[in-house]
Order: sequence, then structure tokens, then C-alpha cells
Amino acid sequence: MQFKGVIRKIGETITGQGQKGEWSKTPILVEEISTQYPNSLVFDAFNKNIDNLAEGMVVEVDYNGKANEYNGKMYNSLLIWKIEAVGAMNT
Repeated sequence: MQFKGVIRKIGETITGQGQKGEWSKTPILVEEISTQYPNSLVFDAFNKNIDNLAEGMVVEVDYNGKANEYNGKMYNSLLIWKIEAVGAMNT
């Protein structure tokens, strides 16, 4: 799936150690800019280098949704597999 919008917030990177080595996850809040009633989604940049991204940048995000159940509760996450800057937001 694909989503295009402006980065409103880049959260703190969380790191850890798993069976396959170290991992990192950074939440990124992206808001649509091309609709009257914009949607906002939080994506997880899992093991991605996001040093070239900043708040206010317009990006195209390719992502997959993932859902799981834990202790009787259901959760979902939107995992980025590609994120590309396509410009800056005009303010």
C-alpha cells in the first residue's frame, strides 16, 4: 500500500536485541495533504536509516499492515518497507 503526506512528527528510536541481532524502530507520524479531511497514520520505520528525513518533508510511504493478538488483545502496526522524500511542505 502507498500513502503520501507530510511528516508531522518523528518519534524517538527504540532499539533492542533479538535472535537475529540488533534492531531499531522509529515511529513516524505522516498526515495526508491532498484531501479536505486529511488522515494521519503512524508508521514504524523498522531497521531503516531515516537520517535524511525531517519534520515538514513531503514523503511517499510504501508499507504493509500487520496484525497480531497478545493476551487476548489485538494490535496492528504499519511497517515501512520504502520511504522517499518528494519535497518540502510550503507553509
